[in-house]
Amino acid sequence: MAIATRCILMICLIVPTWAHAGSTEAEKEIACKDDAMRLCSEFVPDRDKITLCMQRRIPQLSPACRAIFDEDKPKSK
Repeated sequence: MAIATRCILMICLIVPTWAHAGSTEAEKEIACKDDAMRLCSEFVPDRDKITLCMQRRIPQLSPACRAIFDEDKPKSK
């Protein structure tokens, strides 16, 4: 139980680093928490490794979480 709680708390701290505009922090957390736990929980508590893991697994992310990462991509001109 304590490990699960720590993991959830770390995810809450990580999600805000993924995108800087668009979605609110609560929307980002809701969109990506399950994916982060499912795909990258072995990297908790390392924020950078979790973010990198999620970026490498974008095709496996839920549509809502994938949209959060798409917001952070530079727009091509």
